[in-house]
Amino acid sequence: MTSVNKVTLMGRLGADPEVKQAGGTSLCSIRVATSQSKMGTNNQWIEETEWHTVKVWGDSANNLAKRARKGTLIYIEGVLTSNTYQEKTYWEIKSRHWKIVTDGVKREDQGGGGGYQLMPPEKQNQWSQQAQPKSPWS
Repeated sequence: MTSVNKVTLMGRLGADPEVKQAGGTSLCSIRVATSQSKMGTNNQWIEETEWHTVKVWGDSANNLAKRARKGTLIYIEGVLTSNTYQEKTYWEIKSRHWKIVTDGVKREDQGGGGGYQLMPPEKQNQWSQQAQPKSPWS
């Protein structure tokens, strides 16, 4: 049986991106806000915001830092990963931190439909191929 681990987000940057080097590769850790509206208990619309940690690798990390700022609307495709931490205090507390890992980001707030592509061209086909799970009957 095949499985799919794919996350798609479109949201706004919570801060200006900063690039660091990790093992000779560029890494940009960003926080992306997504919002949705729902009807509250008093029949008024409430907007809820979720914050997502996203790790951007390689050339896309450098391009993101050059061309995007806090509040920029971006589109991300990536995979969901997690780290488990165990804190040694009076009680042993185990917590899990989820993040999205990607090597491609698309800027969406340029108007005119389409936006500016922050993902290197050689990576674009790689994402579309990964998104198509293979049928066990083919």
